[in-house]
Amino acid sequence: MKLWDVNLNAPQRLKVDLQPFRVLHGHSNRVFSVAFSPDRQFLASASADRTIKLWSPHTGQCLKTLYGHGS
Repeated sequence: MKLWDVNLNAPQRLKVDLQPFRVLHGHSNRVFSVAFSPDRQFLASASADRTIKLWSPHTGQCLKTLYGHGS
């Protein structure tokens, strides 16, 4: 997954060559869903590899992997 730091209040300032500030590696199949915690301290991702991963979006570290989800 790739994370970008984008200010949606100033879309005219978006650069054509905008690069992600963080790339998260860990899933072995497609990611179908992502969600930030309300305080933006955690990111959850669910994948076709039947795992849910909890991430620190600030460091890119996978904090926990949950196995066996069905959908």
